[in-house]
Amino acid sequence: MASTDPDFSRFEAAISRDRLPDRLPIAEVEVDVEIMEAFLGKPVADLATYVEFWRKAGYDFVILSMRGQWLADSFQIKIPDVLHHPDDVHTASTFDSLLATEQDFDAYPWIEIEDVFFRDLDLIQQHLPDGMKVIVN
Repeated sequence: MASTDPDFSRFEAAISRDRLPDRLPIAEVEVDVEIMEAFLGKPVADLATYVEFWRKAGYDFVILSMRGQWLADSFQIKIPDVLHHPDDVHTASTFDSLLATEQDFDAYPWIEIEDVFFRDLDLIQQHLPDGMKVIVN
């Protein structure tokens, strides 16, 4: 019987195809907070509960979106808010890309590495169970 404990090597084996994992890993790019809360039966208001969802749902990793310090400062983001997008944050869809042309790419305000907001990555590590890793989006 396959283990339900997190084991990131299971995910690595599946994507590298170098061996068969003990079970097919579950993978997502993003899960809406509303779905997490319905699954857990409680609000996802901090990083510990955020990790709890990924673990209880059977994932071997947690997806964590990284942002720029300017975004965190401009919205005065606190720990619970890292899970909810402010209303005026825009995301691209497959139907209307923000980067449709080379000119769009050149004009895009790319974030510099020194501006990346690493606080969430530092804080989430204390909540990860053995075997679970973070995939940064």
